[in-house]
Amino acid sequence: MRRAWVGAVHTDPTVDRPDLPPPDAAAPARVLIVDDHVMIAEGLRAALDPEPDIEVVAVAHDVESALARLDEQPVDVVLLDYIMPNATGLHGTRQIKQAHPDTRVVLLTGYRERSLAVQAMEEGCDGFLRKTASVEEVASAVRSAYAGEAVFSPQDLVFVARSMRAHRNGAGSADLTSRELEVLRMLTAGMSTEAMAKQLFVSSHTIRSHVRSLLLKLDAHSKLEAVAIATRTGLVEPTY
Repeated sequence: MRRAWVGAVHTDPTVDRPDLPPPDAAAPARVLIVDDHVMIAEGLRAALDPEPDIEVVAVAHDVESALARLDEQPVDVVLLDYIMPNATGLHGTRQIKQAHPDTRVVLLTGYRERSLAVQAMEEGCDGFLRKTASVEEVASAVRSAYAGEAVFSPQDLVFVARSMRAHRNGAGSADLTSRELEVLRMLTAGMSTEAMAKQLFVSSHTIRSHVRSLLLKLDAHSKLEAVAIATRTGLVEPTY
């Protein structure tokens, strides 16, 4: 199973939203598929349904229907097509995140332009996947998004980092402490909470405290957003 394209930036739901418990590892990831091509949507449902840890709860064919479905019953992950009737997947992501901020959104696209990855991240997408991906890759992306990881290929992450550096706005150090900057650099390198704790010889709880503090100072809602802000503003150097 090829998983090399899954992004290297890890997020911990207990850090990003400390008021929420982590997802139950035994519970399947509840998925909503949103694609205006019925054949593609139903084909994706049929491909994912056999996965024991993934439950496709519904299929929608436009953003409005998807939002109505989410209002009825929240899901964990939305697989959202980029080209939709009367809107793009980027616009749809914005609407979904506004109404259901805890829902993970993975954007699907047939386009090859890497600039879409930048736009996807800026709009709050938790993942960016091309339609040339295999079923195994789509299933892996769902699992990664459900676990709180950012699902971007290494190539897309490099492009995003370079684009953000080109548009840095000189926000300065945001009054981060030296230890918070150190943790931020480790986040940018894709290190998990446990790996950072081991390297700095502190507890995972201490790392989470540092991350909560730097999220507050950067006005970021997740570790992924903090990395994007830090790279864009030149607080840290991106990892190539």
